[in-house]
Amino acid sequence: MIDNMNGVRRRGVLAAGLAGVGAALVPAGRAAAEPDGGVSFVSDGAGQGGRRVLNCNTGWAFWREDVSGAHMPGFDDAQWAAVSLPHTMRLERKHPSVYDVFAGIGWYRRYFRLDPQDGGRRLSVVFDGVQTDCVVYLNGEKVAEHQGGYMGFVVDITGKVRFDGDNVLAVRVSNLDEPLTPPGKPRTQLGFLTFGGIYRGVTLRMTNPVHISDPLQEDLVAGGGVFVSYPKATTLRATAHVKTHVVNETADAARIRLTTALYDAEGTAVAHATDTGTISGKDGRAFTQTLSVARPHLWHPDSPYLYRLVSQVFVDDRLVDTVTTRTGIRRIDYKADGFYLNGERLYLRGANCHQNYAYIGDAAPASMKYREVLRLKLGGFNAVRAAHYPHDVAFLDACDELGLLVVACEPGWQYWNGDQAFVSRTYRDIATMIRRDRNRPSVILWETSLNETHYPQWWAKEAVSVAHAEMPGDQMFTSADYGIWGGEYDVDYKVVNTDGSDPAPNVPFLTREWGDWEDPSRTDRAAGESAMVDQVIIRQRYLNGDGYWDWGGLDANNRIGGYFL
Repeated sequence: MIDNMNGVRRRGVLAAGLAGVGAALVPAGRAAAEPDGGVSFVSDGAGQGGRRVLNCNTGWAFWREDVSGAHMPGFDDAQWAAVSLPHTMRLERKHPSVYDVFAGIGWYRRYFRLDPQDGGRRLSVVFDGVQTDCVVYLNGEKVAEHQGGYMGFVVDITGKVRFDGDNVLAVRVSNLDEPLTPPGKPRTQLGFLTFGGIYRGVTLRMTNPVHISDPLQEDLVAGGGVFVSYPKATTLRATAHVKTHVVNETADAARIRLTTALYDAEGTAVAHATDTGTISGKDGRAFTQTLSVARPHLWHPDSPYLYRLVSQVFVDDRLVDTVTTRTGIRRIDYKADGFYLNGERLYLRGANCHQNYAYIGDAAPASMKYREVLRLKLGGFNAVRAAHYPHDVAFLDACDELGLLVVACEPGWQYWNGDQAFVSRTYRDIATMIRRDRNRPSVILWETSLNETHYPQWWAKEAVSVAHAEMPGDQMFTSADYGIWGGEYDVDYKVVNTDGSDPAPNVPFLTREWGDWEDPSRTDRAAGESAMVDQVIIRQRYLNGDGYWDWGGLDANNRIGGYFL
């Protein structure tokens, strides 16, 4: 529907009536009680504890080229396409190549209205992923700029929105080659595709001025939000260490009470803690709490048991914020003979996985991410290497739920740029992916290295240092190739000589990639049944040790901790 308001032609002006559980999106000029077409703003949590998270994936207008003035509120976007997120800037062929995937500029615009009663709230727009670089505008004003397509970012729009009329959010997106943004390599040489667009979800988050912060927004080392770890976990008892960062954006000091409770899968509280304290105006404070859990259900790929950690903030006995964190109780370790989960050795049989799909590129909904993890589990795998970049939160949610162990990777592939901007962004990618996914039981290894890249030793040292600073304690393990400054890392790939001998028998050893060496070791179903059978026979021969030397012998090597197809 196109409304003609004040002489300006617009592609859908939407209003958010936020007084109730949800927020109806209606054409401008109509009451919220009269929604048009049933389009709705979905509220997560029904506004409990003063926090509302509103789904912003519908109602966008899109234009695939650079346009002058597209960030301005009065811009004529009546001819733009109406799209929903996740969105790719162009539908592609089933089997695209790096040479013909769309590369260019796209613009997205979205109109919305807010209830004046929310004028005292902290308002943030949360982008889960925009490929690759983008600039965000609100009502014609530039409010954020972000480089990198694989991590989310938060835009604070508090004090910038209008409550007396329409607002327009505009995003200029570029997926053109950018050597300073990891992975940085030109698309014609890159081993995977960057399709472009707002290809992951967007939400609008409303909180009380006193609230639990967002780790991606606060930019605190090993801080921000809720950070839970388990210094002890056995079948008899587990100890949870919970660090919660609460901010006070009012001008006056606030006396707060923080309650933290751990609930099992049946909804029964199994542990809780309460702390009080004062936070000065325009300041924040981290609260550290210890919870004890009797006879915990330990998380394991064969039994991926999840708990809910509910954190509530009270000011003068008034509940002002609630955050729920899913968590699994488990302990991990790496030794010379492999990976250990909850004190027992577990052989990793994994696969590598990109986020690209036919036609839609990487703009896949959560349901497809869940199906991808389910297919890996049904295929007999217990692990996945999320190559070669941080994957969607929906993919990792499914790994937590279904029990798939994850190697998380920072963006990088066969490319190094010594420019300080590139270097700084690699460190930023390490820090932000850990802050986002540090509470996940499925993530067991952090690949804080640039895949197959000859980076300098000083960079490797700092990359490992950044990772361990973000996740103090004995549950952080980093990984890299043994031959590329592997001695700086906790776990190495390719710990093998060309003659098959072992150069470092005390180093934890995994094979990050195997299987693609001779035809038809990797083949499509379209090649026919005979080729598929030959593929299985060849791969079994590889597993028996008759493969490329740096695969480490696979099942024929008693010391290897696992591998990823």
